[in-house]
Amino acid sequence: MIEQSAILTVNSPSGRWFTPLGVTLLVPVVLALIVLWTSPNFLPTTHEHRSSPFGGDFLQEWIGGNIVISAEREKLYDGAFFKSLQHRPELTGFTWPNELYYPPVYPPGYYYLLSPFTNFDYRTASVIWLLISISCLVATFALLYQFYPPTRCLFPWLPLATLLFSPLLYSLGIGHKSTVLLLVFTATYLLLHHRKTYLAGVCFGVIAFKPQLLIVMLLVMLMKREWKFVCGATTSVALGWVLCLLAGLDLCFDYIQVLAGAGDFVRHNGYRFDLAHSLWSFYGGLLGESQMPVSKLLAGLSCLVCMVWLWRMFRGPLLTQSDRFVFQYSAMIIVTILVSPHFYFYDLTILWLPIALLLPLGIRSEQARPLAAAAVGFGLLAGAFTAIAQVTSIQFSIIWFGVLLLFLDHRIRTLHSAVHLASTP
Repeated sequence: MIEQSAILTVNSPSGRWFTPLGVTLLVPVVLALIVLWTSPNFLPTTHEHRSSPFGGDFLQEWIGGNIVISAEREKLYDGAFFKSLQHRPELTGFTWPNELYYPPVYPPGYYYLLSPFTNFDYRTASVIWLLISISCLVATFALLYQFYPPTRCLFPWLPLATLLFSPLLYSLGIGHKSTVLLLVFTATYLLLHHRKTYLAGVCFGVIAFKPQLLIVMLLVMLMKREWKFVCGATTSVALGWVLCLLAGLDLCFDYIQVLAGAGDFVRHNGYRFDLAHSLWSFYGGLLGESQMPVSKLLAGLSCLVCMVWLWRMFRGPLLTQSDRFVFQYSAMIIVTILVSPHFYFYDLTILWLPIALLLPLGIRSEQARPLAAAAVGFGLLAGAFTAIAQVTSIQFSIIWFGVLLLFLDHRIRTLHSAVHLASTP
């Protein structure tokens, strides 16, 4: 209690609003105003035709929620039907270019879970979704401050710096669920840190609606024989499939077919290599669509190298309360991004967590300072990668990730050697 009071006093020289709590509450308000007043996806128009849908990506969630509880639910994964509803003005309240659309890519249980949003008209539901997304960010701030004391030295500056993190701003502006993913990764780390392994698995399994994000962590935990974590994740995934069954057994089979075609997602109409940040899209953008088989081969080999590299970083006992685990968890998030078959700019929001975890180590340790600086540099320059990729066809974020992994590997090996020497009689 004394320690917390001292921190609050040091960090609140300018009055009650410049405290960790004050800024944590103020930043989301500012974010909401920025998005509602500046994002093209939320600006009202004087006519019904728009260049992009109101609320952005949330349109496909709302449409999916409508279909899954309708008499035509068997058409949930019918691409043509799904697209036609997105362009039905009597349903959405606007029109937008007919050649653009969002494909149905999530499990039926996910759409079923979000179906209550269909009780509101689409515009109202979009704004509610935005407020929920911002609330997830507030929860992330609060969890780190309350349950991970090393980050308290960053408050109130950390919430303020979030206003400069372009992937997060972009994700809010297009109605994406990236802050939900950030909250899940944060809560999972904190539960592991506090040795609540089963609950950490339950929490992490929530992101099964994006199964590509599950693979890396589950493989690591399986290889580390963290059976409680695996059982927890299995519990969440099983509950997710129960929701899918409630939506309909036939839809479950349709969704499995969608998953089977995930490897060819980069071929769908409108896929943007310049906005994508994974090894699959890196080689695809560099070599072009005509060389897709070569791109897939190179991406597959590179993914294998990354997984082996990550496994080396996790060698030795899993000490979740150590600095080494901060580096390991950060490396796991980066490898998750690299091996994902689909990872867009807005998804980079989850990198906010490694930055927040590495910064205190950089402040405390001179050896970790270059790594922390590289992580912060990525966060500040993330918005430039798209423009660079458009000009050069090279996604430099992948190269930056490689540098970060090199730094992380060096720090992990250094700490591993120190622990080994200390335990040697």
